[in-house]
This record gives sequence, C-alpha cells and structure tokens, in this order.
Amino acid sequence: MKPLLSALTVCLVTAACGDAPLEVDSLSGRFDYTGLDSAGSQLLTGWLDLAVAQDGSIQGTWLIDWAPDADTTQVVGPQLGTGTLTGQLDNGQVWIDLNPAMSDNNVILTGTTSTAGPLPRLVGDWTHVTLGGPTVAGFFDAMRR
Repeated sequence: MKPLLSALTVCLVTAACGDAPLEVDSLSGRFDYTGLDSAGSQLLTGWLDLAVAQDGSIQGTWLIDWAPDADTTQVVGPQLGTGTLTGQLDNGQVWIDLNPAMSDNNVILTGTTSTAGPLPRLVGDWTHVTLGGPTVAGFFDAMRR
C-alpha cells in the first residue's frame, strides 16, 4: 500500500492559505469533518480524533455519517460509520488512511494544514482507493474544535 500512497501524494491538493505549517502539538485533538463531492456539495459530516506524535505519525479514530439532505446514492467508499486511522504529518502536508486494516478498500485523506482563521484546519482531498487505483474522490475540510 505504501507505493500507492506515495503516488497519491503527487495528486495532493494544496490550499493557498499563505500561512506556516502548524506545530505538531496543535494538531492533536478532535476535528469536525466535512466531506464534499467533486462538485463541492456536502456529503458527509462527522469527526476525526487525532493524536500526532513528535515524529509526525498520526493515530486516531473517526466517526462519519451522511450530511443532512446529502445524496446518499453517491459512492464515498468506506468512510461511513466508525473506525481507526493512521497517517503522517510532514512539513504541513498530511495524509490519513481511514481504513489502515484494509489493503484493497481505503479512503485516503491528503491535504495541508492551515492556521488561517481562529482554529487549526486540515483541508484537501479524500480518495477511495482499491488495488485497481482511485475510484472516486472529493474534498474535505476538518476544523479543530
């Protein structure tokens, strides 16, 4: 799975926030998660609990459900329900695997950290990935509570 993740980081969306990367300590905690489809319509809502170590490794849990009035016929991969997550933070770039126990059915969050606004944020892309490659993608925004 690591080579696939490396390939995904090439497709990383960087938010033009014009600010410095966040300190590791400011990224541990609960983040309110919003998942959008590729057209920018809200699909998902929930939270990510992140524990970020000094080496940038990320461990945590998540809970995500359909947003009110979302088109529940859209494919979003296995990012509904609850689970554990793993990831990495490196110089303001973040990737998070919402399904680390799976090898052929993962939702990967790739993005950047932002200090724009009153609270730390993670913004970027979510991608459902199988051994055949990416199947569907959208955007996400996660703001620290």
